[in-house]
Amino acid sequence: MSIVPPSMFRYNFGGEALPEYEASSYEATYYVTVIFKPIQASWDSCALMKFMVKQIANGKAFVTEEPVQNISPLCISLPVYGFDDAAAPLVLASALSVARSRLQEIEAGFIVIDKDRLFRSD
Repeated sequence: MSIVPPSMFRYNFGGEALPEYEASSYEATYYVTVIFKPIQASWDSCALMKFMVKQIANGKAFVTEEPVQNISPLCISLPVYGFDDAAAPLVLASALSVARSRLQEIEAGFIVIDKDRLFRSD
């Protein structure tokens, strides 16, 4: 049984981080990653997530089969579920929907970005 690593999101009211991904009946899990800059460490979760939404919408994100955030700081990788060999534009469109949902959860005060993990120094 494998341990699911934590995501870059955690509940605002304490507790553990949200899981990085969930069990899915889809054929594949992709990760859409956005890179941040150290200067953004002073931004709040809402501003960081709005930046992520904008980067994905503008095609300034990249798709991988593994979450980059676990091996490199200054990035967030969102899981996107789909089919094997899904075209990158389809994966990015799905990621945009996921990012907007996360933004709504942040704006509602349910979750925050784990800035300690995001801006860590490896």
